[in-house]
Amino acid sequence: LDAVVLAVTTALEDVRLPSIHDPTANDNQGRSSATQLQLGVRPVAITLVKFDDNVWLVDPTESDQQVGSSLTVCFMGAERMFFCLGGMSGGLEGPGFQRMLQMASKLQVDVRKLA
Repeated sequence: LDAVVLAVTTALEDVRLPSIHDPTANDNQGRSSATQLQLGVRPVAITLVKFDDNVWLVDPTESDQQVGSSLTVCFMGAERMFFCLGGMSGGLEGPGFQRMLQMASKLQVDVRKLA
């Protein structure tokens, strides 16, 4: 999911809306140049799987998510949306959840630098 969100966002940022020509308008007033699609926010998704206290995986496969406790955080500007995915129940409570959230927050900064 993480790589897909990044790829779709990057593709949308590369979109150029085609120029238009209005033959009924006077000279240059009927022409427009191609314009870039403007996104209101640039979403970044970070998925983490916790297998035990010392083993973490970023951007796991679907089967990896079924083995450990997983959390996907989609960062939308200053807002965050949380999605808990599969895995063992009870693994995302209390300090474990807070630690995963902190790790995701740090990782999204690095991902934004790459894109």
